[in-house]
Amino acid sequence: MTCVLVPNIVRWRFMGTSTTIERFIGSDRGLRRNTFGRLWWRTYLLQQPHLEHPYQLFNLLTEDDLVQVTERTGIAASSNLATAFCTAFLRAAQQHEALSRRTLLREAIKRLQRLLAMLSFTALDRITLDQTLDTVFAQTAQALIASTE
Repeated sequence: MTCVLVPNIVRWRFMGTSTTIERFIGSDRGLRRNTFGRLWWRTYLLQQPHLEHPYQLFNLLTEDDLVQVTERTGIAASSNLATAFCTAFLRAAQQHEALSRRTLLREAIKRLQRLLAMLSFTALDRITLDQTLDTVFAQTAQALIASTE
C-alpha cells in the first residue's frame, strides 16, 4: 500500500533523498519502520476506547515521546502499560515543568526497564499500576533535581 498508493506521504514524512526503503516496505523489525505500520501500531497501542477522545495521547505527546515508548519492547508489548506510562509521564511533566521532558522520559524509562525484570506489570490492577508508575516518575524527578543542585 505504501509503495503504490501514497509514496509521496512517506517521502514527505521522512524528507530527503536518503529515505530508506524500510520506510516504504518495512524491515525485519516489522511495522516499526514502515510509515503506516508505525501509525497503526501507535494507534493500537495508545488508544483509550473508554474515553470520549480515545486518541487524546497523540495530541499531548511529541514524536520523540512516542518513539521513546514504542521503541522499547518491554513497554510497547502491553497496551495497558504503555498507556499508563504515557499518562503518568504527562502528569509528571506537568508537575515538574522545570525539568526537560526528554530527560525525564528517558531516565524514567531506564528505571522502568529495571523494574520490568523484577515485577510483572501485566499482573497489576490499574490503580496499582498508576501508583507504581507515578512513583517511578517521582523518583526520577527527585534524582534529576538533586543532580542539578
